[in-house]
Order: sequence, then structure tokens, then C-alpha cells
Amino acid sequence: MPQITKGGKFIYGWSLINEDYSVYLPPQVVREYNINRSGKIILMSSSKITGGFCVSSKKLFLNSKLSSLTSKLGDVFDYRTEKEELIFYNDRFFTWTNIDEKGSIRLNKKTLDYLELKVSERLLVIRSSSLAFTLGAKGPIFERVAASKAEIKVF
Repeated sequence: MPQITKGGKFIYGWSLINEDYSVYLPPQVVREYNINRSGKIILMSSSKITGGFCVSSKKLFLNSKLSSLTSKLGDVFDYRTEKEELIFYNDRFFTWTNIDEKGSIRLNKKTLDYLELKVSERLLVIRSSSLAFTLGAKGPIFERVAASKAEIKVF
């Protein structure tokens, strides 16, 4: 996993948006964030600069400073909303989806359209915080990756 700049974010690799709207998460990020394969994950919007979305879990939220969100957005965190129904809170969306045993998630067209993402687009998998990792779609980090000589694996 390269670190593009000194003190910068760690990069797990590129994930492609496939024809069936699936996105494969690198095994290292799934292990590091202790995401249960064949389980449910929480998705939330990323920063406007980086675009894309962040991936977390209910367990990570419960053990964080943002644990109060699990009660404020209980329908999302208890999976009572429809899968990938976007619920907005403080200028961010929150939703949930499944992850399969291969470490793949499948988004729906509505989510892709809202995020302005397209099939075949590459998302940069970035370590963001102890709460979530980001699948970023744009921004300065892309320029640093392009200027870097680091080899970044595509998943």
C-alpha cells in the first residue's frame, strides 16, 4: 500500500465500477477495517473535493465519537430502510448495502447517478480515518497519484 506523499494518505489501490455496478474492495482494506464479508456495510458521502463515498460498519460507528448517529439514523444502522435508500443528515447521505464473500459490493444506478459515477470509472481506495475508508473519484489526491511513481494495484 503506497503512501503518495510524506505524511499523506495511504492508498490501497484502484477499484473499478463494473458493468453490473459492482465494486471490489481490496482484501487489505476489508481486513484492516474488520468489515465482515457476507454482511452489511454503511455507506456515506465523501467530501465534495474527493467525491465518491466512504465505507464503514455499524460496529465502527458504535466505537467512535460519532456513535450518536447510530440512534439518530437508527433506521439506516438497523437496516430497516431499503438497501441503498439515501437518508440525508447534515449535508451527507447515509445508507447501507451488502458485501459478499469476495469483498464486492453492488451499488444501484440511483446511487451511482447521485454520486455522478459511471461504469468503468476508477475509484481510489484511500485510508481516511479509523471510522471509514474512502472510494474517491476526483480531487488533488488524483493529481498526486498521477505524479507519483508508485505502482497502484487495480482491483
